[in-house]
Amino acid sequence: MRDRLPRGGSGQLILWMPLGFILASGAILAIVLMLARAEATQSGERLTEVFAQLTEDQTTRTIQAVDQTLQLARTQVAWPDGIVTSARADILLSTFRTYLVDRPFLRSIFVLDAQGRVVAASDEDAVGRDLSDRAYFRHNREHPEDHFKIHAPIVSRQNGMVVIPGTRRWYRANGDLAGIVAASIDTSKIQRLWTTDDAALGGNVSLFQRDGTLLM
Repeated sequence: MRDRLPRGGSGQLILWMPLGFILASGAILAIVLMLARAEATQSGERLTEVFAQLTEDQTTRTIQAVDQTLQLARTQVAWPDGIVTSARADILLSTFRTYLVDRPFLRSIFVLDAQGRVVAASDEDAVGRDLSDRAYFRHNREHPEDHFKIHAPIVSRQNGMVVIPGTRRWYRANGDLAGIVAASIDTSKIQRLWTTDDAALGGNVSLFQRDGTLLM
């Protein structure tokens, strides 16, 4: 007798063949998608790392430029008596405004005496203001070991904008504290350094001090 296929055997085989093809195709597609996702994740990570490095470099250079500006400004107030007369304040007004032209990341440059009073500034309306209650002024009085310092953000009493103060101590010829030279960093200009049009870089960029204080 000839062997016979079970009834319906060929029909079931025909039915299972496309189903097996579909399952195999789905498995292959899943593998391809997993590989594509892994590659996209790695590419995104590399892109984020590059962007973070560029942001860090730009921010570091900006902060270094703030320090260099304060050092330059301090040389302008290096009078032996440590006194800023009205005539000297007029000279500093013009000099500081010249500095700001090439430093768009700064909103203002000003000088405080040992009592915390503004004696010279890029904005003449600021002269005479008492800023002795500001944390950055008290810090310089209490921490003579610090030289250049970036402080926590504050709200400007002049225009209500959020700025980050940078300071350097200013001494008389005999070594006594004459006051501080300060600059207000424009946070909006710094944030532009961190902006990208690439939708792949959605996320947050933050600037912290070493002690964990959030600056921006």
